[in-house]
Amino acid sequence: MTSIIKKLLYIIIFAVIYFVLERFMRITTALEYIHFSYSHPLLNAVSIIIGPFVGSFASGLGEFLVYWSQNLPTDWGSVLCSFLNCGTVGFLMKNVDIKSGFFMRTDIKRYNISQFTSTFVCWSIIYPIFNVLMKVKDFQSSFNYGFGHFVGIGLTNFVAGTLMLTLYAKNRISAANFYRS
Repeated sequence: MTSIIKKLLYIIIFAVIYFVLERFMRITTALEYIHFSYSHPLLNAVSIIIGPFVGSFASGLGEFLVYWSQNLPTDWGSVLCSFLNCGTVGFLMKNVDIKSGFFMRTDIKRYNISQFTSTFVCWSIIYPIFNVLMKVKDFQSSFNYGFGHFVGIGLTNFVAGTLMLTLYAKNRISAANFYRS
């Protein structure tokens, strides 16, 4: 199978997984705009492990599917921010050799700094500006929604994303040791 077909299959598979996690396994809070979902940490991990291209397109397509499945008007700012967020994290972590099983403390710090920065810029800056320029929402409601997403996604990525990547790296080490023996 060629690498383009393989990447397209990855995008479709992870977009559907994103859709299921975001649509059916979302944890809502009492605060209006803050929710926790495991879709973003998973797609950040995909961006790091498989590549930023796959992670960003799967995230954008998955976000579109969430709106499409509910017959809601598509929030293109949300689709854009999901796309940019996962792609940026994958691009910033491109030099980490996680496939060999090495995910050190410096890599964990780098992951969390890159994902918090990317999430803040995408959801607290780009999202409100995009919505104001497209005349979809006013700036205050867009900023509140975006900042709520930054808090929810940032905290979920901090806990679940770090745990996923660490477990993936540890699993790679144990698999390598298993095959050597």
